[in-house]
Amino acid sequence: MVLKSKLFNVLSVAALMTVAPMADAWGTTIATAWREEQIDRQTCLGRARDVLYRTGFEDNVQEVGGESVFATSGNYMASIRCLNDRSLVFFAVAGPNAIVSDMVTSIRYYF
Repeated sequence: MVLKSKLFNVLSVAALMTVAPMADAWGTTIATAWREEQIDRQTCLGRARDVLYRTGFEDNVQEVGGESVFATSGNYMASIRCLNDRSLVFFAVAGPNAIVSDMVTSIRYYF
């Protein structure tokens, strides 16, 4: 449990470093979530694209670094990162207000 907690803290910092520049331009609200998932990287990335489209993040969709998919919707940015070596998927949404919490919950649910 301690290892998972430390891993989650490391992942949270990494995600914030990834989305913080965009969040700073739009505001300061960032929401994150994660879940354990044992799927191969290509399946995970494909699923990430599908989920982002289904939840309204259809603009500027791009795969980054072979393990993340980013997309935007208006003033909001979402990211799904596939950490297959750790059997984890990490979700982050940044935007101008607290609705990002609901957005990240929805993305996690549909994944």
